[in-house]
Amino acid sequence: NRAQHGKWSSKLQDMVEKLQNIKLETPKECFGLSDSAEAQSLFLNIGVAAIFAGVFGEPLQSSAFPLLQGNDGCDSDVDILHEAAREIRMKIYFGRVQDKLAEWKTVGEDRIFFEARAADINAFQ
Repeated sequence: NRAQHGKWSSKLQDMVEKLQNIKLETPKECFGLSDSAEAQSLFLNIGVAAIFAGVFGEPLQSSAFPLLQGNDGCDSDVDILHEAAREIRMKIYFGRVQDKLAEWKTVGEDRIFFEARAADINAFQ
């Protein structure tokens, strides 16, 4: 048991030494960004993508997220937020349309059933 304890202690000490030797960098240094606005834009893109993945369980469909999808479709962070809001509105709209179509299907099936039943009643009198 002492041998195992010594092995874990040695591994723990190695890990502590490695963590103490990590060079900490700012996001600008780490990602090679030229200014703070570029770093802010990167984190905005990442944040919006994370919200979509968490809330909708699927990735963004829009091409307005240049840092995440490799294009330059947006001129500013405001465009990114507007595009995200538009996509959210469209998802909500399509969800409501899908619900309404399901409701209309049920109502239509009921109506056809009752019309057919009413037509059959006349045949059996």
